[in-house]
Amino acid sequence: MISKGLFISIIESIRLQVQKDKHTASILSEVFKSEVNPIDNSLLIRSLIEVLRFHFPQGDDDCEFDHYCFFQNFGRFVNGDEVIVETASQFFDRLVAEIRS
Repeated sequence: MISKGLFISIIESIRLQVQKDKHTASILSEVFKSEVNPIDNSLLIRSLIEVLRFHFPQGDDDCEFDHYCFFQNFGRFVNGDEVIVETASQFFDRLVAEIRS
């Protein structure tokens, strides 16, 4: 099984790359007065997610990693008026618990 430290490092690397790509696209869009998104790291990010899925197998249609990273913006979700954050460490613990149950 993948170590917790490596798992967290991969999730954090994906988060930082997405954040950097959005920032770069925003600056370029301001400069060119048009929406510009010249950076596409989707193949690399997809590969990293596939490595995680190898260690935490799921159904073909289910991808906890896509949900966590992109739907929940890296573990942030709203519950009523409260914003709940699931850290990468907590996400790892949850996935391990699901495997063991």
